[in-house]
Amino acid sequence: CGRTLAEAVPALRDTPVLSTLAAALEDGKPRTVPSFVVRPSTVVRAVSLTIVPDASGALLLWRDITDQQRSEMLLRQTAERFALMVDGASDGLWDWDQRTGLLYVSARWCAMLGLPATASTGPREAWFGRVHAEDLPGLTAVFDRQLAAGSGTLEHEHRLRHEDGSWRRVRCRAVAVLDARRGTTRMAGSLTDITESADALERIRSAASRDPLTGLCNRPAFTSELRTQLDALKGHRGPRFAVLHLDLDRFKVVNDSLGHLVGDELLVAVSRRLEGCLRPRDILARLGGDEFAILLHGCGDPGQAGVVAFRIQEALATAFPIGGLEVVTSASIGIACSREEHGSADDVM
Repeated sequence: CGRTLAEAVPALRDTPVLSTLAAALEDGKPRTVPSFVVRPSTVVRAVSLTIVPDASGALLLWRDITDQQRSEMLLRQTAERFALMVDGASDGLWDWDQRTGLLYVSARWCAMLGLPATASTGPREAWFGRVHAEDLPGLTAVFDRQLAAGSGTLEHEHRLRHEDGSWRRVRCRAVAVLDARRGTTRMAGSLTDITESADALERIRSAASRDPLTGLCNRPAFTSELRTQLDALKGHRGPRFAVLHLDLDRFKVVNDSLGHLVGDELLVAVSRRLEGCLRPRDILARLGGDEFAILLHGCGDPGQAGVVAFRIQEALATAFPIGGLEVVTSASIGIACSREEHGSADDVM
């Protein structure tokens, strides 16, 4: 039977078919050849074979599995490629199944937060439970909108608690996956640690908004905050405020007689005393030279602003010990209380 089959189909001579057929005929037990390759022509085909012996010989059931094997190979390659991408990605990857509520996070996602670097699956709280309390409402709202919309992409920055207790700033990106009824079945995306770049940007912004000598807010930053407060007042979203403008008296005399280094030290010392006269929410700025400005939050009464002005004058009345000398100065202070009719920050100043 095997010899006849080999003569009829020469392509089977280099396959396990003939030996398997001989074994099945010898003991009368069915045999299976799960997969083997034949080349009936220039085309290569993958075939599976089931051999069932009977009284007249054997029944051979052939099945072409070429397409099946090709699909399985493509799936395997895709899975391997995805696994390599997940392992090699610098971002943490995540996948949130809306039907089960389970959240999958990659090994890199865990490592970013100081957790064991292994992929894991668990409730969403594993992520949202680490979000900074100030950032959680915004993140939740963004996710809720994305789930309701069922399309588009999501991007959000927030802080996550690291295992060492520090806060890492991350950027989350995501897309929604829909079913046939346009319902959201899952959300998937990435998490990027942007702590270092965010800190660097903050340092740049801070340097750009600070007076290099005193460390106080500078003129552009103060004007910007004043503009913001004025807009909020006019839109009935913010409280009244007052602005104090200070000029040090006889500062030019100090500079000319004692030198610029002493003058700079005096400006720094004055800045520290002014800070001691204010509340944490008030804003103190050096506008340039010996000019300072103060924005008093929630102060719409000229009398209250006057009390602060007198407090400042009393604080400056005590001599400043600088370079073995006692330098005495005072300040002239102007006060402007906010009004809706102020057209701009310059009007207030």
